Amino acid sequence: MTPDSRKIEELRRKLIVSKDQLAGEQLEALVDKASTYCVVDDGGTVHVRDRKLPKGKQVALSLIARFLASMLDQTFSPTLSADDLASFLGCGKAEVVARAKELVDQGLALRSGRGKYQANPVRIDDFFASLEVRKE
Repeated sequence: MTPDSRKIEELRRKLIVSKDQLAGEQLEALVDKASTYCVVDDGGTVHVRDRKLPKGKQVALSLIARFLASMLDQTFSPTLSADDLASFLGCGKAEVVARAKELVDQGLALRSGRGKYQANPVRIDDFFASLEVRKE
């Protein structure tokens, strides 16, 4: 490897990271924030603590909780189907799909197939910041 290519590789590692690495750097803080709003049971079901939150926020919390759970335990998939979300939240699939589409449009969630969604790791902290503003 030439000195120039070593320098390029060093710069590349400094700037270009995986989404998992990005969330992993903040994992403990994100888990602390998430666990105040929801938990994931050992079967993978997400339980939102505050059912008064708007459904869109509940969908986002569910996606975030499963994403974080997948980083802590690889038996959990970070991806949730609209059916799973509807079951977790006790609402209709159509409502979940509508709220998930809004989250995708806002950049807070990613589509990972037809009717399948996951949290956008680079926007998790932004989501929690918006929840904190709402509390004030």
